[in-house]
Amino acid sequence: MIELLRMLEKDSTATHAQLASMLGKSEGEIREAIGAFEKEGVIARYRAVINWDKIDAEMVKAFIDIKVTPQEGEGFDRVAARIYNFDEVESMYLCSGGFDLSALVTGR
Repeated sequence: MIELLRMLEKDSTATHAQLASMLGKSEGEIREAIGAFEKEGVIARYRAVINWDKIDAEMVKAFIDIKVTPQEGEGFDRVAARIYNFDEVESMYLCSGGFDLSALVTGR
């Protein structure tokens, strides 16, 4: 039933009837397999894929390079954690060279 998992990963909105038809199985077999996968944690959750180009919201992504003074006994961890707590920050990176940290930020 690996093919079932691949199909669900591509389109989790497909009905049991559609999946059964594509896989040559009965709806009952598909329902049982999906139930077992959910119970075992193989299917962790269902997820929507959003086409943000269709939404009237201008968003920008940027890398921001940050130079900081490391804290005694903590290095850059406390400063990085404080910056990472902002909702706009998607990722933080420790850098070498001219800057100490780099943040991937998304916002309007």
